[in-house]
Amino acid sequence: MTFDFDALLDALPWEDTPLGGRSTWPPALESFLALLRRSRRPQYLVWGPDRRFFYNAAFLPVMGIKHPAGFGMPMAEVWPEVWEDIQPLVTGAIRDGEAYYFEDQPFVLRRHGYDELTYFSFSYTPVQGDDGEIAGLMCVLAERTKEVQAQARRQSELGRMQRMFKQAPGFMCITQGPTHEFAIVNSAFERLIGHSDAEMLGRTVQDVLPEVVDQGYLALLDRVYSSGESFVGSAMPVRLARSGSHGLSDTLYVDFVHQPIVDDDGSVWGVFTQGSDVTARVLAEEALRDANARKDQFLAVLGHELRNPLAPIHTAAQVLRHLAANDEGAMKFVEIIARQAQQMSRLVEDLLDITRIGNGLLTLKSERVDMNAVVRAAADQMRNKASERGHVLHVALPEAPALVNGDATRLTQVTSNLLSNAICYTPQGGAIEVSVAQCGSHVRLEVADTGEGIAPELMPKLFVQFAQGKRSADRTGGLGIGLPLVKALVDAHAGRIQVISEGPGQGSRFVIDLPSA
Repeated sequence: MTFDFDALLDALPWEDTPLGGRSTWPPALESFLALLRRSRRPQYLVWGPDRRFFYNAAFLPVMGIKHPAGFGMPMAEVWPEVWEDIQPLVTGAIRDGEAYYFEDQPFVLRRHGYDELTYFSFSYTPVQGDDGEIAGLMCVLAERTKEVQAQARRQSELGRMQRMFKQAPGFMCITQGPTHEFAIVNSAFERLIGHSDAEMLGRTVQDVLPEVVDQGYLALLDRVYSSGESFVGSAMPVRLARSGSHGLSDTLYVDFVHQPIVDDDGSVWGVFTQGSDVTARVLAEEALRDANARKDQFLAVLGHELRNPLAPIHTAAQVLRHLAANDEGAMKFVEIIARQAQQMSRLVEDLLDITRIGNGLLTLKSERVDMNAVVRAAADQMRNKASERGHVLHVALPEAPALVNGDATRLTQVTSNLLSNAICYTPQGGAIEVSVAQCGSHVRLEVADTGEGIAPELMPKLFVQFAQGKRSADRTGGLGIGLPLVKALVDAHAGRIQVISEGPGQGSRFVIDLPSA
């Protein structure tokens, strides 16, 4: 929209107005018009007995469609919709020399052809003519419609949030402005902080909670407010000097989200905080970790204490074999002792290994290993156990070596444990097959059985320590550490283990893929 101040002045027939022709205008009026022309702030001048209305280019957004017809016209004709409201002020300023200042005053203007609620902050300053008498007024103003409406929306939103948040189970609060004044707090936040809403609302976070400043929480709010980016905190510790704590700080743990609140124009005006007190959970997890560490220590000690008497039992069994070589009845009992001592030794070694893994103490002696040799060794260890239960143990190996990089002893332990499980979980007279195959860049080891199978609900627990399925009447179970140990050893070899079972009574198949050497 173009604006030529001088052209607008020249276009009007001033001779027909109380002001008279331009040549008769007093120097004071010309001076005020020159000042109005140069000003870059929205501004207007009212002059003369019929209150003639002059405005500058910065005032055009206020005029709307009233420009240019309103320039130089009596103010009552330009703004009939608000004249009743402002006429006393204009008269007071010109007649009585009163100066006025108002902030965020509402006016219903018809500047675009329809009624529009607007807000202005403005000042009225009386101005003198050449004779020293008050001849008019100068108004400097700023339209505040957007700001006031935005503030009203905020207050409406805050009220709505206040009602919605008050009963929320998690703690919530809203802070506004760069100083983070509390605008909304709910009951859960009051309980967390130990202050009532009356003690917090309208005050800054630094004022209400000075103890959190050095803990970095105020800087965190500053960052969210200035950047407009959210922050998510998980189990973060915070020390609070709550009411009734006698100056001592309570350490709490909280999960929370700081979310910036933005206006329609994208500017951040506050921060919404939502979260929950997870102190009980964190303390329970710490207690669980402590208990787990004590359990690992106990198992390690137990394993070593159990291992000590097993060595003389093995030695005694070997001596008894020689002494009772010719006594068939005695040999039967000697074999039972030797077999059970061997089983006990395996359990103790597995127990020690699982504690070593838990403490990060497991070491591997890595070398090129032929998985065919590993499977033969493991099958030889388990063949008698399979025969005792009437199982057929079938071994299927390729003609060529199947080489991997690994610890031969540990890989044999993996295979033995899988075979032992298959033997235990397969009813009398079953079939068990262990096989090796070269599959591209991997060597695949499979152990399959025709046994009890695995229920779907047990699948997620297979590799959890001490987890066991229901025992059948014709077998005994271990300690629930065999499969977790297998998985840990496979992981240590950069391998992968899969379990396949169609369900109870359908058998199971364990598949291990190891990187080929």
